[in-house]
Parts: sequence; structure tokens; C-alpha cells
Amino acid sequence: MNFFNDVSPTSLFTVYASLSASMMLLQSAVYNIFPKPVRDYISSKLINYFGRLKAEATMTVDEFWGAGNNEYYDAARLYLPTKIGPRNLKFKVGKLPSRKTPDIELLEGEEVFDEFDNIIVKWRLLTEENKVLELYIYDRSWRHVDLQHPATFDTLAIEPELKQAILDDLDRFISRKDFYRKIGKAWKRGYLLYGPPGTGKSSLVAAIAKYLKFNVYCLEFNSIKSDANLRQALLSIPNKSILVVEDIDSNKIVHDRSQQSDSDDDQLYSSYSPKKPEEFTLSGLLNSIDGLGSSCGDETIIIFTTNHKEKLDPALLRPGRMDMHINMSYCGSQSFRVLASNYLDLHGHHPLLEQIDGLLETTEVTPAVLAEELLKNDDPDVALGGVVNFLKRKKMETETEKKTKPRRSKRRKTIRRDF
Repeated sequence: MNFFNDVSPTSLFTVYASLSASMMLLQSAVYNIFPKPVRDYISSKLINYFGRLKAEATMTVDEFWGAGNNEYYDAARLYLPTKIGPRNLKFKVGKLPSRKTPDIELLEGEEVFDEFDNIIVKWRLLTEENKVLELYIYDRSWRHVDLQHPATFDTLAIEPELKQAILDDLDRFISRKDFYRKIGKAWKRGYLLYGPPGTGKSSLVAAIAKYLKFNVYCLEFNSIKSDANLRQALLSIPNKSILVVEDIDSNKIVHDRSQQSDSDDDQLYSSYSPKKPEEFTLSGLLNSIDGLGSSCGDETIIIFTTNHKEKLDPALLRPGRMDMHINMSYCGSQSFRVLASNYLDLHGHHPLLEQIDGLLETTEVTPAVLAEELLKNDDPDVALGGVVNFLKRKKMETETEKKTKPRRSKRRKTIRRDF
């Protein structure tokens, strides 16, 4: 039996009109009987009571807050593993050589239940899978674009031993936050990438950024006008970032003063003189990366690249500033195997590879140059044959140049300064 089938529309309208009239009379009575402060008090109590009927409230604890790390996120990451219980059937377990006890971490999507003041709290770990890395460039302020460099450690054309050494050093650095605090050092690491152009220094920087999921802050010295300007730029870099200064040898401020010629006497003398208020100096750079200002950031990577390591001032290269010196040298046999895999999808043996290995032992050529040769043809036989012919020509040119190059007498330049 359907109730609404037995009720006419006229009857429904009559009931609705009666209820509306009653509500209007009730509202008028409330306004006449109760003053406004009393009505506001009753209203607030009703809102508070019915608000409690909600079953859940959600709070999000992000890893970053503003320009730095979110301390609540770090605290939750340490606290939640202690609350893993029988409901948690999946979690990560690992142990570092420097620690006595294993570490436990939640897996993505896993939930941990806790109780606080008789309130059930449910924690869930969510991760951003496709984080878009950003490249920041300084020009009075940091401006950024998406970092779209395709290089990764898998595609990086460097020798396997060097690649593994870099990965091990990065892993060791990232996992030693407590150790750095224990010994009283800023949690940062410096890398000097040196070698001829085309050896993959910029590609290594991109690979490190993708491996650590750190944004890259690229600083050019021609955009820095003074030490104060440099401090301002560096202090605005957040935690978990990579500071990169490419071709640092292009600025004479960082050159080794003991190797400067007599024609640079005036400039050398001025480096010992009191600096002007608006002047960018080597001392300011050293203090920014190794002084009190450097302790303001955590989990920071500093990378300098140079084509001429010998030109740099030794003060810039000492441990604590540049902790690991990475020689990005000419292409070797294993590096070329990576190039062949990347460009020709060649993963197995090829009869021309042994011949190329022999030529690479006596010929200095960068991975970038060989990559250009491999781009000329998609067929492995043709492409590798082109590389063999190129290396033979390069070897002959080098031997001819050595025979025809005149010998020069070596003179040792010294600088003496009396004070």
C-alpha cells in the first residue's frame, strides 16, 4: 500500500502551509522571548554538539613546509614504526653498517592505529610517485623551470667502479643525519666534478638530482655582485637541495693565486687589501659554503664543475668543502658499452667492440663525441664501423700533432711579495 497514492495534492499543500505557519510563529516567539546574546549562546552550543557527530577528521602532514622540512613529518616518521602492530602485515626492514639496531619503515598505503585521549587516530603513508624536479637559476632571485634532463645513473656513460663509488657515497651521506649531529658538522656534502668538456659532468648532476629527488639550484657568479648578495642567495636555498656552480674556473676569484703570472700582480695584491663593501671575494665564497652560514641548511649537496682543476685555489678544494673529487675522464671501454646500449640498443657481444676497446686505450675522446658518431646511423654494424674509422683518424691526428709540435722550454713562474 502506498501512502502517497491515497493522499491528494490538495491535502499535502494544506499540511505544508500549516507547518510553515507554525515555524514562522515559533521563530517570532523565540526572537521576542530570548535576547540576542542568549540566542547566540544556544546556537553555538547546538553547532558544537552536532559537530561532534562527525565520524572522522583528516589532517595532512607534508614532508616540506614553506622553504624547509616539516618537523612534524620527521617526528611522525620516527614515531610511527614504534606503533606497528599485528594489523600491519607489510613493512620495510633494513640496517645500516653504522647502526646497531635495524630500522623499520611503513610501506605506502599501510595504516597504523594509535589512540590519543580516547580518540582513535589512523595514520596512512602516501607518497607522490612522479615528483617533478625543478631547476632554479639565480638572477636577483631564484626562478625555476622543470628539470627535464633525461640522464639517470643507468644511462650515464662512466666506468662502473666510479658510478658505484658515487652511489655508495650518496647513500652513506643521506643515511647519516644523526652522525653529522653527533660530530657537530653541518649535514652537507661537496663534490668536485673535473675533466675535459663533453665527459658528462652536467649529466652526472642531473642523475644525482633524480636519484635523490632533490631540486637543483644553479648559481652563476656573474649574477653575484657582493658577498652579502652571495649569502642571501645561498641562505634562501631549502633543505634537500643541490647547489651547482658550473665551470667555476671561469671566474678568476677562485684561481690558485700561487700560479698567477706577473701580469696579474696588481690583481693579486688587491686580494690582500681590504675589500670594498660591494665586492664578491673568494673569502666570501669559502665562508658561505663552509662557515657559520653553511650550517643553516640540512641534507644539502654542493657540486662544483670545472674543466681545469689545476687552476682552482687549494683552499676551495680541501675536505669539508669539496669532500669527493670525481675525475670525469675520457671514454673507456665500459663507458662505451653504456653508450652502445643507449643509442643502438646493443646489449650483447659485437665483433667490432673489441677493436673499439683497443683504440680507446690509446685515444683520448669524450663520451659526447662518440655519442655524436653513434647518432649517425641506427644500424649497429654501420654505426660501430663509423666509430672505428673515427677513432683511427683521431689516433693518427694525435700522433702527427705530437711529432710536429715544437718543444718548449719550461720556465717556472714564481711570485714574490714583500710586506
